[in-house]
Amino acid sequence: MAGVSLDQLEQQFAVNTHRMGLLTKFKDELLDWQAYLTELRIWLFGSYLTDKDQPGDIDVLLAGRLKPGTPLPPKLPRKYRDDIHVMPELRFGIGELASKEQLVQKFNEDEGNMNRGIQISVHQVIDLLL
Repeated sequence: MAGVSLDQLEQQFAVNTHRMGLLTKFKDELLDWQAYLTELRIWLFGSYLTDKDQPGDIDVLLAGRLKPGTPLPPKLPRKYRDDIHVMPELRFGIGELASKEQLVQKFNEDEGNMNRGIQISVHQVIDLLL
């Protein structure tokens, strides 16, 4: 799957009350991120993108540029930490944003993920088309 819009994500994956609840929380967080970041790039992976009836969460890789005037140190706004798991890569000013491949590598090299035996591949990650 090359990429999905929010509408496509809802049509394809929000097929029951539990899944719709997770997606609603994700959309709420997305609004906060859009207020905080420019050039936002989001990739999704994990059990939400499967046919599992009750996935535990939505897994997100996120890259974005902090808007001018962002207080330091930057902290991504988060409301639903248990339901929306995010690995962010934030940038100030100039510089390339992280790619999907770079964030997958960062995820796989994360000590907590390594200790739990969690690894992903680029082919398991889909682009959210904003």
